[in-house]
Amino acid sequence: VDPFANLTRLGLRMEKVGNNVSTFVAHGGNVKCLSFGKKTRTLIATGGDDRHVNIWQIGKPNYLHHLSGSSSSVEAVAFEGEEKTVVGGSATGSLKLWDLATGKLVRSLTGHKANIRSVDFHPYGDFIASGSLDTVLKVWDIRRKGCIQQYKGHSDAINAIRFSPDGRWVISGSEDCVVKLWDLTAGKMIKELKDHRGAITSLEFHPNEFLLATGSADRTVKWWDLETFNCVSASDAEASPIRSVAFDEGGLSLYSVAQDSLRVHGWEPWTCYDRKALPWGKVQEVMVSGDKLVTGSINQQQVSVWEVPLSKLNRSGDGLPPATPTSAPPPYDVDPPQSQQPVAPAAVPAPTHTAPPAAALQAAAVRSGADERPLPTMATQPPVRTPAAAAPSTAKTPAGRDGGEASGGPGGAGTPVIPAQRDKPVGLNLDAFLPASAAPESDRGAGDAEVLDSIETGHASMVKVLQLRLRNTQIVRTRWESGDYAAAVDTLIGLADQAVLVDVLNIMVQKSKLWSLELSATLLPQVVGLLGSMYESYVLTGVSTVQLVVKLFGQIVIDNIRSPPADNGVDITREERYDRCMAVHHALRTVRKAIAPRVGEPGKIGSQLRALDKLLSAHD
Repeated sequence: VDPFANLTRLGLRMEKVGNNVSTFVAHGGNVKCLSFGKKTRTLIATGGDDRHVNIWQIGKPNYLHHLSGSSSSVEAVAFEGEEKTVVGGSATGSLKLWDLATGKLVRSLTGHKANIRSVDFHPYGDFIASGSLDTVLKVWDIRRKGCIQQYKGHSDAINAIRFSPDGRWVISGSEDCVVKLWDLTAGKMIKELKDHRGAITSLEFHPNEFLLATGSADRTVKWWDLETFNCVSASDAEASPIRSVAFDEGGLSLYSVAQDSLRVHGWEPWTCYDRKALPWGKVQEVMVSGDKLVTGSINQQQVSVWEVPLSKLNRSGDGLPPATPTSAPPPYDVDPPQSQQPVAPAAVPAPTHTAPPAAALQAAAVRSGADERPLPTMATQPPVRTPAAAAPSTAKTPAGRDGGEASGGPGGAGTPVIPAQRDKPVGLNLDAFLPASAAPESDRGAGDAEVLDSIETGHASMVKVLQLRLRNTQIVRTRWESGDYAAAVDTLIGLADQAVLVDVLNIMVQKSKLWSLELSATLLPQVVGLLGSMYESYVLTGVSTVQLVVKLFGQIVIDNIRSPPADNGVDITREERYDRCMAVHHALRTVRKAIAPRVGEPGKIGSQLRALDKLLSAHD
């Protein structure tokens, strides 16, 4: 069946620049994920609802390996750099590793509390990063079978993860529209990139420069300078979300794929060199393989592999595609040549800064919210690039990297580019990733049964918490429905349950007619506790409550304080109003003092508290 035929019948004119080289049934259930091997560039790993990972060779009808051991759907897969190992992330939150030489399960890593959405191997060591629906990014040591670092900061599922080419950073892209960069040495977040307006779907480092490309469900691609962390270019919107991006081997252009379309981009300034309509459907990954662009897409139980000759694409904006490589990658059954050893330059400039002491790293990790131990200090010597890595590029080279100052780039001080070659950088000590005390080696990790037991135990505890919360809420509701609002509020305060307080306040802030000076004076001291909470939702509810009180009574409070009643005791009503205004005024001043230590926090909480602090300045 000609895949172009349906689109032709719909009146869409389409040049046949690509070929569907194979379509095959990959799993007994729906295919959930797909990944290419980046060494031979001929292998495909797929995971499915049938709880298996299958390994395929492009162009061959039968799988090479049928890997079992997962107890639930496999939703993320990735090859190790040498294509000797494959990892699969499951719907139960566990990671499984298989040895492709034997086809056997060799590791089981557990710790995530929800579906794993993305995985990536560290380029030089036995480490894996995983991102999950539980919003946590974890770094694992394969040899010691444990999580050696985890990072919290995203507010939604993590869709994409990439280690930097030099192995010192890991980046994550989430459904919350944010890309976060994490320093593995310091164990903390470096920067947030927030310009996208849709979920992040794809991440890719430039092969030669400090540049990051991100694709998003907002249908755009953005380019980020990793020295300044600024967005230097952005594409216009595609017709559908970006599904995957890849730089060409020389770094001169970027390919982005969406459903049924391909674009070739330049940046600084952004230029669309070429665009093609291709009926390849839901692409999971794109890569450059020799003189071809290869994509893998999924549709229910099927996988389709497409190839687009680079010679048919304009990749430089001059109407003529640049020269393509003369040799294709070796086939699966041919041993590829050994990777070239790093060639040291005549002189490597010494870094002008030293790594911080371990105690400082520990403190930095605590301040940043990173859990467990920060990764121990790694050497800061810049990686050495081989001559083969120095591909020509017309894109802008970041300025100011003369080795004179410490830089925010992943290569350390004075590194002009991110190395394209995956040879180990000089000074990168892989043992520095290991914690001081680690679990002893054993043949197999914990199974999914332990994960399920852990989940069930946590579930039982959560049910008890929610039942208590429901009971307390019903108690407050019964008092409220009786019409005795003061008794209901007294009961609410007496329960000392912040979760119930948040539930009630979220309803009350929508009903401004319920509020009075007396009620405000009673509830504001309770709101102070919410503003100091570790939970964002509690803080935001507290902010909304204080904002409503200021909106309703702020001017009344100020006016009454400025004109106190006379001391003759004639106007009792006015005196009572004055007393309530003073109570609200003192409560608002207490609120401002309580939020003062947190106004400098980054993110949504910090911005909301800064706005509230400004609003309360009139009550000093």
